[in-house]
Amino acid sequence: MLHTLLRLAFASGLTTLLAGQNQQATVVSTKDNTLYFDATGSLSNGAGSRMFAGNTGALTNAQTRRALVAFDLVGRIPPRSRIVSATLTLSVAQAGLTATPVDLHRVLANWGEGTSVAGSGQGGGAPATAGDATWVHRSFPTSQWTSAGGDFQAAASATISVGGPGSYTWASNPQIVADVQLWLDQPARNCGWLLRGVETGSNTAKAFETKESLTPANRPQLVVVYSPPAAGATPSGTGCTGGGAAALALGAVGLPRVPNPSFALGISGGPAGGPAAMVFALDLSPVPLPIGGGCFVYVNPLTLALSLPATPPSFPLPIPNDTTLLGAELALQAAAVNLTTFALATSNALVLLLGT
Repeated sequence: MLHTLLRLAFASGLTTLLAGQNQQATVVSTKDNTLYFDATGSLSNGAGSRMFAGNTGALTNAQTRRALVAFDLVGRIPPRSRIVSATLTLSVAQAGLTATPVDLHRVLANWGEGTSVAGSGQGGGAPATAGDATWVHRSFPTSQWTSAGGDFQAAASATISVGGPGSYTWASNPQIVADVQLWLDQPARNCGWLLRGVETGSNTAKAFETKESLTPANRPQLVVVYSPPAAGATPSGTGCTGGGAAALALGAVGLPRVPNPSFALGISGGPAGGPAAMVFALDLSPVPLPIGGGCFVYVNPLTLALSLPATPPSFPLPIPNDTTLLGAELALQAAAVNLTTFALATSNALVLLLGT
């Protein structure tokens, strides 16, 4: 039952993890594109095999390009993990041999890629299609950047020197780690990075391969080392007696590790011998709901309730060896009825974090 409930909310494709050890995930970009300087925002390369950063052309007609790249972490790294390190590796397909700096900037607004494919070396762009990011648009033709050329953090997250064709890595540093941690903790803010090359002079552009590259090893890769979340069981609120000798209390027997076939809930206090229920939810109520007699409902919403014939001393809740459950939270609360007075007793809530 627990397995089914959590899989509905946290299904993903993780591989087996070992308790107490850092893990590594290699994530290929899920979208990439180029912002081609163009006052009308009519150029893009959403489905092209190259993205550009820097200036193209001769000095008299140099045109600026900025690359966008993003990596979806959902289903690849367990929620609530701690990011230890992160490195970005890109492959240059074409560039002059002179090494010039290329900065990474965290993008502040979501953007898209359409079906546009530029011709020849792809440095000139192609007519933008629906959903493409352009110099003016986050998503062509309807949604625009706040500032033409993209909305991004002014301070660079990292800078390296990039020369001719080959593989280049932006090594892990505290700001890159902070970027990736933010994306893991708040997926809605995961808008990736903008690559900015030298934008003065001419012929400074670097052509990087995208996820459409015909050589899989040359596609953008983000390698993340992370520490999976540690299992925990945290009580919240207090129980009430319902006319019993002590307040109804709910606790954990062991830790909710993945896997833990012997994990159980311990139940004590409250009215003896009456019918009881265990209530499962995916979070706590923002404000406890008073129901009289000093009793409160702490869980919200009531996703699933299991009726039990009586208040048992423990409630087995085996956790399967399924790493899709890592990082999942579950809120629980017990309730029991006094058969003499028909008073209801509720326990404290217990928040389980499934981890290692």
